[in-house]
Amino acid sequence: MYLADVHSHILYGVDDGAEKESVMFKMLDEAYLCGVRVLCATPHYNPEFFKNDPEIENRIYEILKGYAKKKYPDLELHKGNEVFVFTGIPSFISEKNGGIISDSNGVLIEFSEDITYRDAAETICGVMSLGYKVILAHVERYKNISKDKINDMKRNGAIITVNAESVIGKNGWKIKRFVRKLIKQSLVDIVSSDAHIPGAYENLLRSYRYIQKKCGDTVAEQLFWTNANSILKKETG
Repeated sequence: MYLADVHSHILYGVDDGAEKESVMFKMLDEAYLCGVRVLCATPHYNPEFFKNDPEIENRIYEILKGYAKKKYPDLELHKGNEVFVFTGIPSFISEKNGGIISDSNGVLIEFSEDITYRDAAETICGVMSLGYKVILAHVERYKNISKDKINDMKRNGAIITVNAESVIGKNGWKIKRFVRKLIKQSLVDIVSSDAHIPGAYENLLRSYRYIQKKCGDTVAEQLFWTNANSILKKETG
C-alpha cells in the first residue's frame, strides 16, 4: 500500500521544519521508505511569525525535486503552503497570488487553537467561494469545534484532515479517542504527517497500520491514498 501526504514541512530553512538540506533529504528518504509516493511540501505562511519569500521557497523546492528525480522517479511532489488564518480571507488568496497546492485547487488552512466555529466557518466558506478546495489542517486541535461542527464543515465542503501522531496517541489519549470517533463516523478525509523532523513518516506508517487494523483496508486506503489523490486533481471547466 502506498501513502499520500498533503501536509509536510520538509523544505529546509523556510519555517520551523527541516533545518538544513541534509535533514530535508533524510526526511524524503524516510518518507519513501515508509511508502509515501505522493508528497506535498507545505511550509507555513504566516506573516506574523514567518517572513515567507516565495523565491526562496521555490528554489529549495527545486532542490528537493532534483534529489527526488534522481533517487525516486516514481515519487510525485507538489508545492503549496499551510496558511495560518486569524479571521477572514488572506489577501494573497483572494488575489489568487499564492498558497495553493500545485496542480490542484486546494489550499491548506490552519487556525489558532481557540478559533470559534463561526469564524472558522466564515473563512472556509469565503475561500471556497473563490473556487478553492479548503483542506483543513489538524482539525483535532481546535478546542471550540465539536464533532457536530466538524460534521457541518465537512457537509459544507471542507476537506477534513487529522495528524498521524494524533491517530496513534502521541498527543494524548483524549485526542486519540476523539480522532478515532471522527474516523469511525466518516468525518475524516485524510490523515497527514505534518512532518517537521525525521521520524514523522514512521508515525504516518504506524497510523496507517493502526487504522488498517481497527477500521479495515478500505478505510485505510481512503484516508491515506485515495482521497488525497482525488483532491490533488485540479478541477477545470
